[in-house]
Amino acid sequence: MILFEDIRSWWRQTKDIRAEQAILSNLPRAEIDTSRLGKIDKGEIERILTEPKLHEEWLVLAKEIDQLILIEDMKTGGVNPGDRRALYYFVRALDLKHVLEIGTNVGASTIHIAAAMKVNLLADEKPNHHSLVTVDIVDVNDAPDAFWRLGGLARSPRDTIEAMGMVEHVTFVTNSSLTYLDACDESFDLIFLDGDHSAAMVYQEVPRALRRLRESGLLLLHDFFPDNRPLWSDRAVVPGPLLAVRRLVREQANVRVIPLGALPWPTKLHSNVTSLAVLRAA
Repeated sequence: MILFEDIRSWWRQTKDIRAEQAILSNLPRAEIDTSRLGKIDKGEIERILTEPKLHEEWLVLAKEIDQLILIEDMKTGGVNPGDRRALYYFVRALDLKHVLEIGTNVGASTIHIAAAMKVNLLADEKPNHHSLVTVDIVDVNDAPDAFWRLGGLARSPRDTIEAMGMVEHVTFVTNSSLTYLDACDESFDLIFLDGDHSAAMVYQEVPRALRRLRESGLLLLHDFFPDNRPLWSDRAVVPGPLLAVRRLVREQANVRVIPLGALPWPTKLHSNVTSLAVLRAA
């Protein structure tokens, strides 16, 4: 039986998609270079997410992280607990040393990436070579209306990073993603795009992010909804990332997306589904 609320939700999403498509279509064609993009496959992703040693490690470290930060994703807009865990597994399993995050918000994903990098650098003979840069268009730490204050959290992202002993390895940048990526002269093993999710912005971010990758680097998208269908019971859809990638593919970009789909642990709304997706070379 189709409910009125379902029809209204579908109509609202259709309007949003059409509006995003109209803005996206007015952008000039992007120049894209995928030569540095890695070719991770679904099998390797599954091995990462089911690694027994990481599972044992997580059970211990998750308790330590929970003592530092208490984030209820539905209230603060932070990345949900299951996605944070997936980020931790990726950074640990791939021994990533240089990570860029676009979209800090309350620092939920930032802190979990930093926690994984902390374990990585402890085993590295050159720990000073590890760095996480997290970029947000607003001041996420000191502004009176910073997200952590609005969400009722006890500490800013930077204060939590300091409590973790990672302050020397994490840099907070207040800037737009496009301005930062255009001016940046660093390169990264992983770039996590979780900022402005509009189609027009993601379409412009992806080519710039690809230029900032190290050899065989990875691009990780958040809020990627395959076929722009709801993933959870709230029926919400963020159409931008899919629309942006579809245009890039139509324009012969040598990329494909691997949605992570269902994780081996809960994410949100009594589900284990995630909107995380890896952009890899085709």
